[in-house]
Amino acid sequence: MLPEVSAGTKREPLQIIGAGLGRTGTSSMAMALTRLGYRPYHWVEGMMQMGHTGLWARWYDAMHSGDEAGADAAFQTVAEAIAQSGFNATLDFPACMAFESFMKMYPNAKVLLSVRSSGQAWAASVLNGVIDLSWAAQFGFFGLTQRLRDLRTVILGGWPLLGIPPMGPGDLPDGPILEKVHDDWARRVKRAVPKEKLLVFEAKDGYGPLCRFLDISDADCPKEPYPHMNANVDSWWARRFGWFAVTCWIPNTMILLCAPFYCCWRCRRKQKAA
Repeated sequence: MLPEVSAGTKREPLQIIGAGLGRTGTSSMAMALTRLGYRPYHWVEGMMQMGHTGLWARWYDAMHSGDEAGADAAFQTVAEAIAQSGFNATLDFPACMAFESFMKMYPNAKVLLSVRSSGQAWAASVLNGVIDLSWAAQFGFFGLTQRLRDLRTVILGGWPLLGIPPMGPGDLPDGPILEKVHDDWARRVKRAVPKEKLLVFEAKDGYGPLCRFLDISDADCPKEPYPHMNANVDSWWARRFGWFAVTCWIPNTMILLCAPFYCCWRCRRKQKAA
């Protein structure tokens, strides 16, 4: 279990910056860092528990429009919210997209780049899982409320920043595009981070390299197997949510929106018939 965060949690400076993309073992990494005494800020904590969706959406909007001042201000806001909530490590989307900004704010923090064994392996994981949520986010259901619009921005906002070309409604990146995204991102992080502050990590590496990188002694390094979160469970929920949003919520919403017009039409027909 990841730690619960209360409103009175002590403010923490960031010690670990996660630069790895989603689907690179970030859920397992969150469990491992928690085991080592850190408080990781992951997708679940940021979007679901803390309600930071709107903060990240403002940052994405500014980045997409080229508004550097707006992006800096939005980042400062979300970074302060993370610190005030007591987190001292970041992982996964959307925080990984801002790893360079976190480095500027916390120059003493170390950077973790979680990767898959290959771009092909990462692409397969994305296509078999969370891509369905990206597909669902393109439809009208996600425009019904401001919170859903913000969530859509966060879900799809990373695409342009990762070099994914513009696509038509309902279109998704294919395997070759995603393979390139994974490999290009890894190269970008390696160029941006000094070698002494960077650990390139695969889940199969286990606790050893992680403990050494974080200056944790062999005596204090866990002896149990490195955690392995069941990615298939996350994929199943992403698929079910995408399917439910498109096949159930959207049609039902359309019915509710059209119902008043239908009732008016029926009333007019009855009046004419009378």
